[in-house]
Amino acid sequence: MDNFWRVILRGGGCTHGETYIDKPDTDRPIWWAHGGKLYGKSQKKINFLYDLLHDNGFDWVKPQATSGPTWELAVGSTPDEKKWLVYFGDNQPEFELFSFLPKGKKYSAKLINAWNETIEDFDGEITSDQKFHLPRKPYQAMLLTEE
Repeated sequence: MDNFWRVILRGGGCTHGETYIDKPDTDRPIWWAHGGKLYGKSQKKINFLYDLLHDNGFDWVKPQATSGPTWELAVGSTPDEKKWLVYFGDNQPEFELFSFLPKGKKYSAKLINAWNETIEDFDGEITSDQKFHLPRKPYQAMLLTEE
């Protein structure tokens, strides 16, 4: 799940190719070669990201913040830069500054827990020059919408 967020927001494409044979001497075919039922939870978490992108106009992702002080983040925007998706991964900053955002623009935000697949409103407005406080949890993201 973590790799999907990082790869997609940085402009790449990826697939869920790792599969495991869960029982020795099984007659069940390998999923990636023959299709069938997926087991586990990762496909649901990948679909959560897909739905989030689709529902928010990310027809394709424009990679952002690929160098400088925010290199550890995975950041992508819609082509018109009206919406931005910022993924923190396993980083858990208490404060953050999105200096990569366009100067003079203001954004409302939603806080996303990618692991638990939840979205909640984030109190406060986000700009390129103002630090903001975050709850410290792994696998969080923020969806920013230009006001």
